[in-house]
Amino acid sequence: MGVVSFAAAMLAGAGLDAVRTGTGRPALWLAGAILCASAGLALYAETASAWMSGHFGAPPALAYEITRSGTHAFFFSTLAALGVWVAVLGARRRRLSEAFLLTALAAIMTLDLARTNLGAYHIGPEELATFIPPLAEAIKAREGGVVPGRFRMIGTAEEKIAMPERIFRSLDHHGAKSMARRQALDLEHNTQFHIESANFYLPGYGSALQFMVEQWRKDVTAAARFNVTYYIGRQSRLNETPLAKALVAALPAYDLALYHNPVPAKPRAYLSRRPERAVSPVDPAAMLARPDFLSGEVDVIETSDPTLPGPAGDGRTTIDHYTPENVRVRVESPKPAVLVLLDAFDKGWTARLENSVEIPILRANALVRAVVVPSGAHVVTFSYRTPLLRAGAAASLAGCLLCLGLISHAWWRRRYPTGSRR
Repeated sequence: MGVVSFAAAMLAGAGLDAVRTGTGRPALWLAGAILCASAGLALYAETASAWMSGHFGAPPALAYEITRSGTHAFFFSTLAALGVWVAVLGARRRRLSEAFLLTALAAIMTLDLARTNLGAYHIGPEELATFIPPLAEAIKAREGGVVPGRFRMIGTAEEKIAMPERIFRSLDHHGAKSMARRQALDLEHNTQFHIESANFYLPGYGSALQFMVEQWRKDVTAAARFNVTYYIGRQSRLNETPLAKALVAALPAYDLALYHNPVPAKPRAYLSRRPERAVSPVDPAAMLARPDFLSGEVDVIETSDPTLPGPAGDGRTTIDHYTPENVRVRVESPKPAVLVLLDAFDKGWTARLENSVEIPILRANALVRAVVVPSGAHVVTFSYRTPLLRAGAAASLAGCLLCLGLISHAWWRRRYPTGSRR
């Protein structure tokens, strides 16, 4: 993305120079408009969202939203390119003054940026955006405080949001929807409460996670197996489920209710009672059909190493530190054991002992991370580093050096033209 942005900025600068000096080809803007229109029409077709859903494993609704968003962006880019083409063509043929041309270019860019950014600005009472949701207070009171990495919550999939009429009149559609999502403890609006929502945007996204989330919404036992402690959703629907007996708090005005999972949830980090070795990727459906897995007795560990430790026995685990990119777990075990951390297995994670010795991370239960720890007392630190981060930084540095070289060369040529004396 950095390389593309840099190239676009260079081309934009060259284009402005061409307009200023009266050189260049206006037809290129027309060609750009045609290309953008073609791309927009291609994304508008139903086959585009179907291809994206099949190729990336995205839910059909999400694939549709992405392709429609791309369609709108390309169509707006078509209008912007056509506007620039008309303005530059008029200037080249001496029908538009330079002042009008510059004003037209500024207006086109302003309108194009406004289309993207104005949707982020809403006006309303400050209290509507800064209040503490009552359901978050209910969780805090029940848990005696909320800290990162303690539990997860899952919400039912809802397309329509209920809210009081006065709220909808006070704000526009986006602002009212934002407030309703805050009341529903949506992760986007409530990160300060450390309430983690289990959803498709979790790290390690894939078909396994998609299947798991759907099962968690249906089966509270399967959800508890992955640290899901609370459910939230429309009370009118969830009252007809086994969760109705575990009601914690409700917001009738928003048709929202918070329920505690009646099945005791697994802690975020624990020592496996019975690790089971698997040499091939685990089928999530077959795993969730096993009673010994749902009861928490078995953890399926994907590894080719035949020396997987046995049951942990009387070991203990404690999470000392938890952030999105760094997790530190203290382990005490009389013999080697398998530590399971109910966080997504994904590229970029490494695990080290307190003596900086790196230990391999294994995929556990089709979705989460596990490591083998030696006997005794140890501290295991999980750290995340963006894949190819160093390569990207090196490419950016090379680009900066190239820019400096080009600028220095241009300055030298201007100061000391060919054939002139110093």
